[in-house]
Amino acid sequence: MVGPSVMDACLLALFVIAAVLVIICLLCCTNNHNQDQQQANARLPEEIDAHTKSIAIALLNRVTYPRRRNAAGGGDPDPSAAETLVAEDCAICLGPFEDGDLCSIMPVCRHEFHRDCIVNWLLMANNNTCPLCRAQLQWSAVAENMV
Repeated sequence: MVGPSVMDACLLALFVIAAVLVIICLLCCTNNHNQDQQQANARLPEEIDAHTKSIAIALLNRVTYPRRRNAAGGGDPDPSAAETLVAEDCAICLGPFEDGDLCSIMPVCRHEFHRDCIVNWLLMANNNTCPLCRAQLQWSAVAENMV
């Protein structure tokens, strides 16, 4: 007959093997999910060429911060504008928006960024999303809506 210490050793060995297999399975699933996500982010939602993308970026609306002023023009921003100007800092460079800054508003999600920051972001390889919320841009729609 097998003694209790041998059975304990066998159970412990089985437990360790099972734990190692579970960890390996979890690592494999996590890697596959990350690779799928990277591949999905790399694909543009529609076939575009570099020319269309550059035109769409050039046509992104340009506004000067603060973009809403009182009806008389100039002066302090309209108090209701504080609700529309939610962001005080650019989410890309983390620099504050200041009077006179050139900014662009993303057409899909309406997030606002410094003009140079968002242009650089969009020109980077495979960036076709808002850097803040990851909403995907439809380049042909951007070009049509920004004219």
